Amino acid sequence: MSANWLKYALFFFLVVLLQIWILNRVHLFGFATPLFYIYFILKLPGEMKRVSLLFTACLLGLVVDFFSYSLGLNMLACTIMAFSRHYVFNTDIADSFVPSVETFGFPSFMRYAVILVVIHHIVFFVAESFTFLDPLTLLLKIAGSSILTVLLILGTEQLKLNFLKK
Repeated sequence: MSANWLKYALFFFLVVLLQIWILNRVHLFGFATPLFYIYFILKLPGEMKRVSLLFTACLLGLVVDFFSYSLGLNMLACTIMAFSRHYVFNTDIADSFVPSVETFGFPSFMRYAVILVVIHHIVFFVAESFTFLDPLTLLLKIAGSSILTVLLILGTEQLKLNFLKK
């Protein structure tokens, strides 16, 4: 059990550092910013208690907010994403799994990742803009960032699969 805890703690710090030092500086065409740190929430085990999941997601968002100076936006979006995660799961799968392309299959993992990423990004960018006066810019930010984040997540999953095959 402690080995899993250590593995997730290391993964937590890795995605936070990657987000803060590198990905927060990427703004493609002024609309697409990858928010890759939410991959950590996607990869938490299915057997995790809901309270622990919400606390972990809240902590992740708080840490990213602290270093990004974003005043609770990430914490709000991560908490809502974690709350929604239970409803996105396929009920045919047992509780003791870690979501991945390997355990879900590509179409199911893609559905799972896209839905949760879009939920996170809608909450994040609506809270960030705090207005609906420019809906086109808001939609471009949500769509561009969602596509970029999902591509990074799927690329990471593919690298993981290739690494495990060797």
